[in-house]
Amino acid sequence: MKTKYKRLIILLLLCLMSGACGIAENEPYETEDTASEIASESGLAEDDNFAQMDIEQAAALLDHDLLSIRAFTSARWVEDMIREEICDSAEAAQGSFETVVSEHGVIPDGLVILLEEAFYHSVGPDIRKADSAYQKALADLGANEYEMSLEDLITAFPEVEAAKEQLEDRHAAIELLSEQTDAPCDIGDIFHMEGNRYLFEWKSGGSDGAMSVRLTEYQDGSFHTLIEFEICHAGGRLIKYEDDFYYVFLLDNSISADFHDDVGTIGMRIYKIGENAAVDNLSIYYLPKEYLWEEQDSSPEFPGLGNYIELLQSKAEYWNIADGYASRYFQPCIRGDEIKVTDIDTDNLKYPSTEVYQADVANLGFPVYIQWCRESNGYEIRFSLMDSKTNMLQELEQLSIDEGSHPLVLRLVNMWFKEIDGKTLTFSLYYVSDYSYLLNAVLLEGGEAKPINAWILLPQREFVLSEGEVFSTKG
Repeated sequence: MKTKYKRLIILLLLCLMSGACGIAENEPYETEDTASEIASESGLAEDDNFAQMDIEQAAALLDHDLLSIRAFTSARWVEDMIREEICDSAEAAQGSFETVVSEHGVIPDGLVILLEEAFYHSVGPDIRKADSAYQKALADLGANEYEMSLEDLITAFPEVEAAKEQLEDRHAAIELLSEQTDAPCDIGDIFHMEGNRYLFEWKSGGSDGAMSVRLTEYQDGSFHTLIEFEICHAGGRLIKYEDDFYYVFLLDNSISADFHDDVGTIGMRIYKIGENAAVDNLSIYYLPKEYLWEEQDSSPEFPGLGNYIELLQSKAEYWNIADGYASRYFQPCIRGDEIKVTDIDTDNLKYPSTEVYQADVANLGFPVYIQWCRESNGYEIRFSLMDSKTNMLQELEQLSIDEGSHPLVLRLVNMWFKEIDGKTLTFSLYYVSDYSYLLNAVLLEGGEAKPINAWILLPQREFVLSEGEVFSTKG
């Protein structure tokens, strides 16, 4: 698909985001109680800037789903389409293929180049599919041949052959090996190298659910351990290059399985099977070196917005991944014009110990109070108003955003508020996939939310190698 047509599709989808709630393009999303209606009902003139509005009136105006991605997308398929188009754009934006080889040669340069090129042509969520260039490359190196089918297991092991009538599939046969032989417990997979040598991937336990690889020799009904080493991820495959065997798996850094269906893939690790397998390895990371920003619309009503975006782009500490393979979401802590509040009672808030900030989020002339929270299952932003009668904060449950409670395709990783040309804009940064992001700017005025512009952040990437990383849960 040509870039200009891809851009048009993304623009169409972003228009759907602004129109999904029954809103025409370029019109704001309004609550049932608009700003003018609230002013009229309260007896306030619109130029009073709502400074005299009491908390009940303000809550009626603001306590709606105005700022979350759900406010702009009517269905999951809309997000799916946006994500698919951005992923396609990211593949084109990654740059030309440039190989990097290891310094010490534990893993042959030819194998490194072969896998790097296959990975380069498989960037995106489909890398685990059998028809991806990466999986095809592994198949060419014998990966499918060394995997054991149910028939292979029946032929190789008498215990499995004796129970074959009761076995539904290979997983049942592998489970039987765990239970009735001295093979490792909780086997994830088994591979036949050659002769009577078998390689197990198994859950070796521990609080972190550690995985291990064990090379065994099968003699007289027993598995004799030859070598064993811990690994950081399951799902590896056995391959052969020239005269040596290698164990290869994709590297991902999902923080929580609840965060996203797509596990962000950041590279791969190769172990050379032998006496020193724990250290004879090479990690190949495919990381962003810089970002391309694609602006999706123009915003003439905010001439200062372009300068602010240029300022964001210049902040290397926001976007430089630098050792970012420790986290799938780099989560830059960008802040805008929010002011930290210290002398305030937070006892009645959901997160009383979390720092509180204030900003004129809704452009009404009075502060909305903000808390940023990162829980184990998602990102959460809490909004509150001050009740002048009780001097207590009253949370706005509908305006607040709890990503963990609503699994989404586009995941919010940051939100901040910045005054541009006399108005406070809300900036929302969403994770898409494999280091691609969507930045959205919205103008919230009272109970009206209007999309202003959006930018797609696409990574230009490079291979970064790390040799001899020893993974251990034993300290």
